Amino acid sequence: MITNPLLIFEVLSPSTEEVDEISKFDEYQTLNSFKEYILIHKDKAYVKTYFREEEDLWRINIIEDLDAEVYFRSIDLKMSMKRIYRKIELDKQ
Repeated sequence: MITNPLLIFEVLSPSTEEVDEISKFDEYQTLNSFKEYILIHKDKAYVKTYFREEEDLWRINIIEDLDAEVYFRSIDLKMSMKRIYRKIELDKQ
């Protein structure tokens, strides 16, 4: 267990998506050190980022384009969607 997380990643599936995005996020927001929440869907190109700009102000960004980059603000890192999904067979829906 980590006591003072800055960044938390969750891998989403249809069965966990609602719990991860609502219940867990509500709980994580109570942690003072917590600045960024990254949700990565396991079956499709979909990354949703939440970044705490102020105490009660979150910037939300959704990336679904495999040619795009995801910016992890809390650690000042950019990563391509292709790299995130490099070994994943995505749904073609």
